[in-house]
Amino acid sequence: GTAGQNEGNPIMAFFLNQGIPVFVLAKILLFLPGIMACEYLRHRNPKFAVFAMRAGTLGYLLVYVIGDMHINHLL
Repeated sequence: GTAGQNEGNPIMAFFLNQGIPVFVLAKILLFLPGIMACEYLRHRNPKFAVFAMRAGTLGYLLVYVIGDMHINHLL
């Protein structure tokens, strides 16, 4: 099981409840299209690809921090 493990994202929590291998596979499959798109764009428009990766990273971090603060009752 996944005793003692929590996931704040309800979609990923569903996959975690299915077991760790399913969770890891879902995480990979959900991130892969974005990574593939950025790799494709890197050759066609390198400046935009760098911007997109930075914006995506910042967005991910913001959602993570805000979600963590919400879970821990800091917001």
